[in-house]
Amino acid sequence: DRLRRARRYDGSSASPRVVDKRLSARTSFVIGADSHRSVVRKALGLTFSEVGPSRFYAVFEFSSDHGLENEARVVFDGQTTSVLWPLGDGRFRWSFELPDTWEFVPASRSKRWQEVELGDDTFAYLDADKLLQLASERAPWFEAQAVDITWSVAARFEQRLAERFGRGQVWLAGDAAHLASPIGVGSMNAGLDEADVLARSIHRIQYAVSGPEVLENYGATALGEWRRRFALDGSLVAGPAASDWVRDRSHQLVSSLPASGSDLELLLEQLGLHWIAEAPRPTPQT
Repeated sequence: DRLRRARRYDGSSASPRVVDKRLSARTSFVIGADSHRSVVRKALGLTFSEVGPSRFYAVFEFSSDHGLENEARVVFDGQTTSVLWPLGDGRFRWSFELPDTWEFVPASRSKRWQEVELGDDTFAYLDADKLLQLASERAPWFEAQAVDITWSVAARFEQRLAERFGRGQVWLAGDAAHLASPIGVGSMNAGLDEADVLARSIHRIQYAVSGPEVLENYGATALGEWRRRFALDGSLVAGPAASDWVRDRSHQLVSSLPASGSDLELLLEQLGLHWIAEAPRPTPQT
């Protein structure tokens, strides 16, 4: 299917879905890496439950004369977290977590004020004044003299987790299986690792090096890691080597690290943090 943009007679935008072409194929395995709206996950009948409160962010992509070309910066401001990502060629992305009281926090995915349409969703548009306001409040060191915004949105980011990562010959990876904070891009980074493990596992099965149990192992391992990250099967604690600064922000740090699996464990260990197992908490059924 291909999404075609249309314009209604009243001037508002619409994005009807039009079937442009259909293809048929018979495959031995299917990997569903088809976003948070995953058709593959829905076909498996798997729940995709909220496992924590939604977070709201003001996201700006822009060009600037600012000099931090090769350095990402994460900003902890009380209970909110923000990040500046350098994109190269003088382009940057600021993502500011918003408190519930901020005037542009959208109550839903429906339009509010000026709107920006991304895929099937509509978001509030934010201008350059909002970017400079938030930057001056959160990051006074950001002293850009010129800002040319490419696009900006005020958007809700949900925390969700599938009840399992697949079964039989159909498996999930990335946002099809989990949604998390955009600060450390954890869902995407983990998704790349998950797709790699799935591809290697399927290769081993097809060449009779391993049996189908490798896919079950993948599902159990991936689900276990995300249940830890969402504090469903344990919690993150600070060891004696952790500084007071780390102890006070441990709940923000884990979602800010752009890593997964053993790489995430190593980074947490360097900070003096580690997971402790607890009795599993049931996933909310929403």
